[in-house]
Amino acid sequence: MHSNSCLFLFRRWVATGMTRPFEVRYNPHTQRVEVLDSVERLESLMTQLNLEMLHLNNAYRKLKNSTMA
Repeated sequence: MHSNSCLFLFRRWVATGMTRPFEVRYNPHTQRVEVLDSVERLESLMTQLNLEMLHLNNAYRKLKNSTMA
């Protein structure tokens, strides 16, 4: 079997058949993979994402208001 075929089969098996009690996410700011394996880590991530959304909404609102004036 060709190595690409083996790699494809392995990836498919991991994606469909392998279960894990956690999630992982790529953080583009730190260029790291973060393991989300506790309530505390999830709460911290949700706080960070909510803060980023607040900043994005504020920037959007300011730009929208400045273009309408």
